Amino acid sequence: MTKKPHDIQPQLREAAEARMKAGLVTRIAEEDGRDLQRLVQELQVHQIELEMQNETLRQTEIALKESHDRYVDLYEHAPVGYLTLNSDGKISKINLTGATLLGVERTNLSQKHFTPLVTPGDQDRWSRHFFGIIRNEGHGTVELALRRGDGTIFQAHLDCVSQEVSSGNEDLRPATQGRGAASPPVDFPEGSSTKRSGSSSHEVRIVLTDINERMQLEAARLAEAAIRVTATVFDAQEGMLVCAADGTTLKVNRAFSECTGYPEETTVGQKISQLLKSSLYDDAFFAALWESIRQSGSWKGEIWSQRKNGERFPAWVTITAVNGSDDVLTHYVVTLTDITEIKRLESEMAQRNGELRTLNDRLEESQTQLIQAEKMSAVGQLAAGIAHEINNPVAFVNSNLCNLRQYMTDLMQLIDAYRLVADACPPGNPAVLRANQLGKEIDIDFVRSDALPLLNESMDGLERIKHIVADLKYFSRMGESKLELADVHKCLDSTLNVIANELKFKADIVKEYGTLPEIMCMSFQLNQVFMNLLINAAQAIKEHGTITLRTGLGVLANPETVWVEVEDTGMGIPEENLKRIFEPFFTTKPIGTGTGLGLSVSYGIIKKHQGNIEVHSTLGKGTVFLVTLPICPQSVEEA
Repeated sequence: MTKKPHDIQPQLREAAEARMKAGLVTRIAEEDGRDLQRLVQELQVHQIELEMQNETLRQTEIALKESHDRYVDLYEHAPVGYLTLNSDGKISKINLTGATLLGVERTNLSQKHFTPLVTPGDQDRWSRHFFGIIRNEGHGTVELALRRGDGTIFQAHLDCVSQEVSSGNEDLRPATQGRGAASPPVDFPEGSSTKRSGSSSHEVRIVLTDINERMQLEAARLAEAAIRVTATVFDAQEGMLVCAADGTTLKVNRAFSECTGYPEETTVGQKISQLLKSSLYDDAFFAALWESIRQSGSWKGEIWSQRKNGERFPAWVTITAVNGSDDVLTHYVVTLTDITEIKRLESEMAQRNGELRTLNDRLEESQTQLIQAEKMSAVGQLAAGIAHEINNPVAFVNSNLCNLRQYMTDLMQLIDAYRLVADACPPGNPAVLRANQLGKEIDIDFVRSDALPLLNESMDGLERIKHIVADLKYFSRMGESKLELADVHKCLDSTLNVIANELKFKADIVKEYGTLPEIMCMSFQLNQVFMNLLINAAQAIKEHGTITLRTGLGVLANPETVWVEVEDTGMGIPEENLKRIFEPFFTTKPIGTGTGLGLSVSYGIIKKHQGNIEVHSTLGKGTVFLVTLPICPQSVEEA
């Protein structure tokens, strides 16, 4: 192993000093001065070091030259071809083996495109492979038919890898000096995409292997196996046909004749295209079919064939090309299976699956709505019970506060009377002084001014509680299952009171009510619809926005209706979601914040009231839900 210069520097120094001590260098007289002597001695030692370094470098250069010659020999005469293409697909480097495989002098390949060396049938596939390797900076293999310089074609295996080439990279091609150099390597001409420059590009390095012999052996084995298989299964229940390389029918089995209605004696000699052709396919279809067979050696697929009597039938067809031992196409083997019964069963199964899915969807939707209705019923009963329990303490607290307000009024009058008496007493009266001192300590004037307002505020709060309880009882009338007259505005207002805590921090409520008559409905179900729409509107608003409630009486097309509109200034709904918004379990909310049932249940309730619900939305601006209800529906089933 050759030592690096910095490794041998101390050794050279020690060797030079040893030679000095041995008397191999003339000493300088002491009278010339010790400093001068040390300087000259140092220079002489350094000179010896340089001579020894030169000798070491010469030996290293000889070793590198021998290693380089061995690399050149291995590279040029490797058993496989090595070549490099620049990003334009031009050959920038190639060894002697690669040039020999291609049958072209290496100097004639300089900066020539590789694609013309590929047969026309494989050029598109090569282009896709090459630029895919460049684009993905990856590695891949491909097998192609290449054309040599003398026109002969051979099958080749190409192992390709893409590498980035940046500025300052050295040309790693071996030099041609030395043994075995038949021709100079390909140089980088000025202007080519692989010349050294300040920018980076890509090159594809390829290992080229001739696989002609291997493929011929494989083709021979396949042909022999196909012939053996054909002989074995020719009398099977599956229709089979053998035709020559030009498509002329040579033999058919009995199953083919029974399937198509063509007897063997009239079939032999006809072209296969005529036997398989039907009016459903044009010439372009069959041209693509035969091109696929030429490219891959086989084709299989489902087609509509035609019997001798003109009847069309679905068939599964497989066409396999069989080559001889010399890799020349000898014949085709065609199998044909009538799949009419399979198609009938598939169609019947698809129809039954569709019916089953429809029934399953209906059952799931009904079950979902039933579960939701049960939940709302339980919530309503709980709310009604809570409202009833709250009513009792609210009633006696309200009564006590009324009495307390009267008592406080009387006490204030008594205090005023005591003050008059105190004013009439002598100034030094101890009782009067004590009373005045106590009045200052408790700030009697502030107590007098604040006591009654506090009681009035408490009574106002109780009044609000009474309204909330009344709205909660109205909202939760879950036991009702028949139509009755109800005020739509009262339904909206009671729902707003119940969910006020959900809305007050997200939106301002704007009411634009019209004049509406009472309608026949189940008010608790409409409350559920309005609650779902209002909560959805609040959740659609990111920070703070506006929810507008509008109502009106009928339209020209249907005057016997009322409508309710809920508009928000939220994010809006994407167009692709609008068609699915009323589907059960469909939701755009994050996991854990929605079940996807609210709008589905609301849609069912409105439809059972013989009404309609529509949605219009604009991304970034907001959404509008429009509910239309008949004033007097015919009948409503309990949702």
